[in-house]
Amino acid sequence: MTAVAMWRRGVLGPAEAAGGRTRVVDVIATVGVAVGLFTVSWDRLANLSLGGYNVKLPSLVFSLAAVAVLPLLVRRRGEFRARWVRTLGLLTAVLVVVLVLSTVLSAHPTAGLAQLAAVVTGALAPGLAVFGLLRTRSDLLWALRWFLAGAALASLFGLYQLAAFYAGWPQFIAYTGVGVDGDAGRISSFSYEPAYFANFIVLAAGAAMSVALLQGRRMGWWVAAAFAVVLVLVNVRALYFVLPVFAVLLAFRWRQNRTVLLRFLVVGAVVIGVDIGAMSAIEQATAQAVQEPQQAAAPEAPRTVAPLPEPDPTARADSPVNVLNPNEQSSNAPRLALYTAVLKASLEEPVLGLGPGNLGPALAADGYIPPNQGTQVVANNVWLQALADGGILLVLTEAGIVALVVVQLFRRATTPLQPLIAAWLAVLGVSGMLTSYFFDVKIWVVLGVVAAAVVIARGTGTPISSARMRAARRDRS
Repeated sequence: MTAVAMWRRGVLGPAEAAGGRTRVVDVIATVGVAVGLFTVSWDRLANLSLGGYNVKLPSLVFSLAAVAVLPLLVRRRGEFRARWVRTLGLLTAVLVVVLVLSTVLSAHPTAGLAQLAAVVTGALAPGLAVFGLLRTRSDLLWALRWFLAGAALASLFGLYQLAAFYAGWPQFIAYTGVGVDGDAGRISSFSYEPAYFANFIVLAAGAAMSVALLQGRRMGWWVAAAFAVVLVLVNVRALYFVLPVFAVLLAFRWRQNRTVLLRFLVVGAVVIGVDIGAMSAIEQATAQAVQEPQQAAAPEAPRTVAPLPEPDPTARADSPVNVLNPNEQSSNAPRLALYTAVLKASLEEPVLGLGPGNLGPALAADGYIPPNQGTQVVANNVWLQALADGGILLVLTEAGIVALVVVQLFRRATTPLQPLIAAWLAVLGVSGMLTSYFFDVKIWVVLGVVAAAVVIARGTGTPISSARMRAARRDRS
């Protein structure tokens, strides 16, 4: 098989195929990105232990692909200049410099270096690998399909995981937080937490909408229904906010996304409605289960005895009434206490922060030990985490990157990717207020896809589609 044939079948990128030559680095770049996209949600599967550190498979393959793709970027550095991409590259470089300076000047540089390595291999390298390969390959559908294939597998395993919880089957990858204290089962699949898996599925929904637009069609009802089923069963309260924000962002392109938005609004209504209904049913069943043993233990009690009071909804962290309850003791109140402690400690070093990996010792020195966290303490908030890791400089840099993506949401050149960009902003905007999610691999992979789309659109002057890109390449050859 010739190199050109291998490229057309999706094995190689076009960089060396035109000359009839193959190189190991091209294979590493293409296969690494494909495997990384497929396994991007694998936080707890196929992990490796290197030097005492846990290395996730997507971080490993993306890092190898990033090293392999660098020569391709260098050879084509003069092509397809785009101001938006240059600005993104500059902000990313500033981000790295701030983190390095904050690490060097921190009280515990060793911990900072380990955290910095995790940021590079788990976020920056994946984004660079995806951007570099797609910049030469010019086929966004190829990348999004690998991403969606991984989402399909993760969803199927998650559904099995949920069924195994109720049926008592082996879960293979157990999640200890599923069904705690009589709660409904929750799906984490290959991710650390159900919330992380839910974010991944929302990103996948945006990718599915973009794939449909790239192919000149709309996402079908059966696809929307499939996402609705998975999101309902994930059972995460943050979806009450993520889905409406996603819908609002889609509405900015009403003409382009009208059908998609209407279908997604129906999906969102189903998700929220079924979720609230299921939780109400579970609460009633729990109350009945508590009441029946007490009645059985005292059958001679007269009927005039007052019935047991309804269960206090504030006793359940996942009750709909507790989503915004600051006094809820299992999640909200401890989280607010953590935010207060992080803000107090971070303001002691406002310019460059405490340094990556230094938040835990700083909080301990102030006499505060965060509950339910191990040795690696996180702020559970993107902006407070940035303030702790790199001070005001890092907060401004990360805000600049988010602002760039907001700008791209309104750019006509990448209209087919509007749903994916909207999903990215909704996930980061909402989950970023509850988790330290900025350097998650999925966030930077999608950012790499968006950056590549900007470059490709600038070079072709037309909306991105797989068929058009292949036809343009054949015409140029």
